[in-house]
Amino acid sequence: MERLWIELTERCNLFCKHCFVRRNLNDKTVQSQEMSTGFFCQVLTDAAELGCKWVEFTGGEVFVRNDFDKIYTHAHEVGLSTSVTSNMTLLTDRIIELWDKYPPSDLKTSIYGWDEESYETVVCKRGTFKLFYTNMRKLVERGFHFKALVPAHPLLVKNSSKIQEFARELGAELPVQYGWELMLHLRRDVEASNCIRGLRLSPVEAARLRMNFPKLVLNDLRLIKQGLNSSSLCDDRMFHCVGGSKLLALNAYGFLQPCRPIHHPDLLYDLKQGSLDHALLDHFPRICDLRINYHSACEKCTHCILRPACSSCPATSWIENGSLDEPTQYYCDVIHQEAYWLGILPTHMKGWETEGSFANANEH
Repeated sequence: MERLWIELTERCNLFCKHCFVRRNLNDKTVQSQEMSTGFFCQVLTDAAELGCKWVEFTGGEVFVRNDFDKIYTHAHEVGLSTSVTSNMTLLTDRIIELWDKYPPSDLKTSIYGWDEESYETVVCKRGTFKLFYTNMRKLVERGFHFKALVPAHPLLVKNSSKIQEFARELGAELPVQYGWELMLHLRRDVEASNCIRGLRLSPVEAARLRMNFPKLVLNDLRLIKQGLNSSSLCDDRMFHCVGGSKLLALNAYGFLQPCRPIHHPDLLYDLKQGSLDHALLDHFPRICDLRINYHSACEKCTHCILRPACSSCPATSWIENGSLDEPTQYYCDVIHQEAYWLGILPTHMKGWETEGSFANANEH
């Protein structure tokens, strides 16, 4: 394991309708189920001893926990590089002073608008834009660098030029990173999922947004080419990513997951009852060896030349369909649209219908 992703809490002070993590800041029941300071610090110690190099803290909103500074400090004390993702509206001078002493290797925040009206329309909470703007200016003035993330909310995509200008004014690292998908709700919340689906870009719009980022497209081409030159076609392994091997996620309730979105009960490892080394040596190797059983995935996904770049995976299958290996149509449609525009496939063909030629793709 090289990286550990720790979701300190699912609670948040904002109410973004597009968000797939939805727990109210004042939900006392949820708060009582979250792991203690000591638990997280012990996990960090164990991770460092097992060779982990990097930890990312995320939520929910990390700063709703009043022990963030203790957990963060401990990560540095055991030698881990740290990344923090936060909406920054609850950032305090005390945290900034802590970061002066123990600088994070990576800071990320989401930009939800370019002015007060747009920002607070997206986050559904008044008075937050000024907090965000003031805190980000403090960080920049203290010499901190940060990456700006922008969700694929229709309002933000439609006004991308305003977002870019605002990000430049804030002092964000450019170019701004746009998400192109909106993930559905982790807990199979039908009402929340329907709301998110209503905000989603169409597959054509999502593919067009991806095409605006050359590095993303070139990476897709690289992955597809590697797949064609390897034995990945007809490979029925469920997991093709680093989740469960080089990367693990720990949720707020003490369960390890192969990646952050997967809460499937068969894949969780209860760290309250076990140990990190046992999880790495026994539990997750078996998970990574799981095979696809869903008939449509066996017939299509395992034979598709686009599979290495497709976002249909056990995580999205679980969120969308409630199973680990049922293909996710939305992501399939997005990567096919991209492949048509890049000339990897003719528009009448699917990726599993031909082994294809990479000649045209190499010209782009």
